Amino acid sequence: MVSNKKTILIVLISALLALAYGYFYSQFTLAANYLALLAALMMGVVYLALFLVKSLVIENRSWIIKSIIVDVLMISAFFWKTAPAAWLVLGLALTMLLFFVADWRGKQELDNMIKIRFRELKLAVISTAFLSLVFISLFLYISVLDFNQIKLSRAPFDYAVRSSESLVQKVLPTFSTKLNFGELLKMAISKARPDLPPENSDALITDLTDKIERSTNTVINLQENALDVIYNLINNFLNKIPQNLRLPVIIAFALVMFFIINGGAFIFIWLISLLAWLIYKLMLTTNFAHITLERSQKETVSLEE
Repeated sequence: MVSNKKTILIVLISALLALAYGYFYSQFTLAANYLALLAALMMGVVYLALFLVKSLVIENRSWIIKSIIVDVLMISAFFWKTAPAAWLVLGLALTMLLFFVADWRGKQELDNMIKIRFRELKLAVISTAFLSLVFISLFLYISVLDFNQIKLSRAPFDYAVRSSESLVQKVLPTFSTKLNFGELLKMAISKARPDLPPENSDALITDLTDKIERSTNTVINLQENALDVIYNLINNFLNKIPQNLRLPVIIAFALVMFFIINGGAFIFIWLISLLAWLIYKLMLTTNFAHITLERSQKETVSLEE
């Protein structure tokens, strides 16, 4: 559907988008830059949209294979110096395989079409391609973690708590992220034991605080902001995980995140599909690509002599 020169141009643009995604994602992963994460999401959507179009318009399988290999290398380029080599090779190989499957599914769908139906094609390609990008992203994130000191990032923790504040208020109506830890405990106890006298409530808070301090080996200040105390307790717990269990725990967490992200993937897939359709229509309108009609013979099985 497109000439070799146009194929090279598409492959080059795809590689540049993959490189841009890898750069912005590395800035988020290595420097905790959340604006870079937003830019990476935008680049990822555009890249996957072009991947669908690429699967549609490039018939030569060798070009697709070369393009996928280059793209995956570009995505991981900024992690080469920080990620363990063996771990990186394994992740890249699995990602390439997933992208190959995505393209193969698209080609299979095309072979079963008399007229190009974009909706069926996008369902065949984008879901697997999206899974591939999520997989390599989580894989690269794990590859640069320091297993000697596991630490929860503060910004996403604060965002998650503040985003769920209204939900918590349905259970604890006076809940606020500005509460200190003592006020939060008192509120929770009064909700669980509304008939408990104030002096007993104070004694229970003291007893509960002592138990938390002994079990976590930390000193708790009841006047400190509740979010700060909870954040420190979580990090203290994470660092008590034995060294031999840290990698399995992180992998398990990554798998949970993988399924959560894929569960909410329909929003991204809708955006990717819309953008891919616009790119496809623009290519046809500008005569960059064109639809051709082919005569084909189809085998059928019959019992007639």
